[in-house]
Amino acid sequence: MAAFCALCEITQPDGLGSFTLSHRNALSTDMSTLPNRDNLHVIYISRLAPDEDYRAFAAVSRSARARNPSLGIGGALLFDGESFCQWLHGPADSVNRLVTTIALDRRHVDFTVLQYGGSNFTPFHHSWCSGFVPPFSLGAMKNIRIGTTEALPLFMSVLAQADV
Repeated sequence: MAAFCALCEITQPDGLGSFTLSHRNALSTDMSTLPNRDNLHVIYISRLAPDEDYRAFAAVSRSARARNPSLGIGGALLFDGESFCQWLHGPADSVNRLVTTIALDRRHVDFTVLQYGGSNFTPFHHSWCSGFVPPFSLGAMKNIRIGTTEALPLFMSVLAQADV
């Protein structure tokens, strides 16, 4: 078991097979309590791994652009040259599997889930995009109180600055 934030953990039940994301958020511990299982929102932040460079962002973006729509997942990935911040939304099972995969990706470190759960926010579309934001634009995201609903509005304000 590897903990990535105070609320999120990833387990590998059989020690060999697939990983499972579980989230200990009092607001949405049990996925069946979400108002709409097709409306899971996850926002995380992480840092570029020390042995990687900015080209990792292009590779991640290409992969996500090809994969996410087929899973019914929308959202956006932002990169400021040092940090990644991504908002994902869609069917709970698909989003959980994707977040598990992302958390284990060695191209980034310090993976922290900032927001996890249902949201009254209805995305205007289910597309996915990525873009660069000015250096240090994601700094404010690092100060979000984990487990609150502060992350999505702040993410949207940073997204408005992105070159998408």
